[in-house]
Amino acid sequence: MLQRMHEVASFQKNTIEEVVYYMWRTKSEDRNEETLKTKKKTAADEFLRWEAYMEQRGDGSHIASKDFSMADAVFYPHLAFAVRVGLNMTSRLPKLKAYYQMVTQRPSVQATWPPHWKTSEGPTMFSDVF
Repeated sequence: MLQRMHEVASFQKNTIEEVVYYMWRTKSEDRNEETLKTKKKTAADEFLRWEAYMEQRGDGSHIASKDFSMADAVFYPHLAFAVRVGLNMTSRLPKLKAYYQMVTQRPSVQATWPPHWKTSEGPTMFSDVF
């Protein structure tokens, strides 16, 4: 559990920071499409790494164990944000998709879900990662 919890820092860096922050902080006319393509490839590899973790777990439940743990509390918000900014969990991410759908239904998640996420579409920065 501690290992996965600490690995979330790499997940955040390789997905949110590399792609989303680059797009937010770089004027569209200053963006380098090759750089962005490389960053999205790195993000795709990171999503596939976490898909493999879920596959290794075998029981299709949570990130580090059968039960919800601190690893999930740290990981899930980043995954939810990735979905918010357009991540399409295609057939390449079936375990993460099931995990996302399961955790999203938790009462604690529903109680803290940003209200504007319920009523509006988010940006599409991750729509072409896969």
